[in-house]
Amino acid sequence: MEKHSTALSLKELGIKLFPLVLWLIPIIALNLGFRFLAGIDLYWQEKSQTEMALQELEALTGSSKFEYQLARHAGRFARQLDSASRFKEARTLENFLSARCKSIFARPFPEYQLYTFRQKLSQKSSDLVFSFNRKIVSNKALSLTFDYMRSLNFDEKLGETIAK
Repeated sequence: MEKHSTALSLKELGIKLFPLVLWLIPIIALNLGFRFLAGIDLYWQEKSQTEMALQELEALTGSSKFEYQLARHAGRFARQLDSASRFKEARTLENFLSARCKSIFARPFPEYQLYTFRQKLSQKSSDLVFSFNRKIVSNKALSLTFDYMRSLNFDEKLGETIAK
């Protein structure tokens, strides 16, 4: 009789647990589905974060390149040069530009030489406006060299003085 009661109790236990098992099946399915979807979401978030990090790294790398730094400092100097056009007297212009050169270029380039040229639209040749150099140089030679480089850069025909 004891075997019969044990078997009956297992059968009763199975019947009593059957609703619990039926209730757990959808919850387990939902949990597995949620984990699957969370894994997909995590993958795309990591991919997006990786792409964003690579873009930031590329931006940082690009801003540390020499060409970028040089262009940035040259742009700052060009703005100062535009504001210097109000000076009529050459000595005042030279003092103004010298002070601006030291403030803009001294930190990234402790030792540098700077030559600034001007070319009027009606003229083919350029003039040396300002030079920051510790040596004495020929203004005419520098102007001819600048004209030659400008002609090559803009694919212009070389002038008579440059061609000689």
